[in-house]
Amino acid sequence: MDAAVDDFGLELPGGIEAGAAARRAVMEHASGLPDVLQADILLLVTELVTNAVRHGGARPGTPLRLECRQAGDRLRFLVTDPGTALLSNGGPPVRPAGSTNGDASGWGLFFVEQIAERWGVLAAPLGTCVWFDVAVAA
Repeated sequence: MDAAVDDFGLELPGGIEAGAAARRAVMEHASGLPDVLQADILLLVTELVTNAVRHGGARPGTPLRLECRQAGDRLRFLVTDPGTALLSNGGPPVRPAGSTNGDASGWGLFFVEQIAERWGVLAAPLGTCVWFDVAVAA
């Protein structure tokens, strides 16, 4: 891979500033990626972090975790929050592609599903982890 990406794992403060903190972390550790890929990653990480704040209990004073791991030509980003509702409700709802209900919100996981190569939800020691993989040109 031409672009260097550092594996990282860090705690971010919960609350309204979490998305901006996550974007700064991605820019710091994955700044050498092609612009289009970096933009996709920033969008997807922001969506997962926003969901962690809105639905996963990552409020001010309750941190969440952002990780990036590289394996060959893939990058995996993981966002872990203290919530467990996604696990007990059978997983997160993904807005159907033909949805026309006019809601301005609720499209985050649809974007993740459309842009990421793979994504999923799993139990974490202290809550829930939502992850996605993207390919990086070799």
